[in-house]
Amino acid sequence: MKEKSVILWTVVTIGLIVGALYATRSKILLYEFTEEDSVSGLPIWALLHPLRDRSPERSAERILKTLQEGRIEEALSQFKWSSPARKNDLMSREASYPVQAWKLISRADSLGTAELYYSVTRWDAPGSKELFSSPVWITMVRSESDPSWSALRFRAIY
Repeated sequence: MKEKSVILWTVVTIGLIVGALYATRSKILLYEFTEEDSVSGLPIWALLHPLRDRSPERSAERILKTLQEGRIEEALSQFKWSSPARKNDLMSREASYPVQAWKLISRADSLGTAELYYSVTRWDAPGSKELFSSPVWITMVRSESDPSWSALRFRAIY
């Protein structure tokens, strides 16, 4: 009888946790940790909701994958640039510091917009054996008439 009681409470507890996660699925960020004395104010890590809509992340990661494959012009042409000089500068920097890997650190959503913050691991130079990490922000947007996400803004610190 005691074994059945433990199993029942375990099932009820798991059901409550899953139910709470489902009820809060529109909340993207569950918890974010930033050091108090951090100069940058950037989060060190965040706990993202496991049931969140990942479609903006998939769109942004396709862009990062394209950068990793060395197709820099193709990747950066998806963004809206305020000036050609800015795009050319970023193309040059992306070529100088090739993307090796990335990890989503945090995300902030507002109506039709997702601001994604990645920690990107880069080669110190093409063909280099040295790696370093740099922050990258990718802003994705979606209109009410078009459910797909498109690239709006790309910011990086090298």
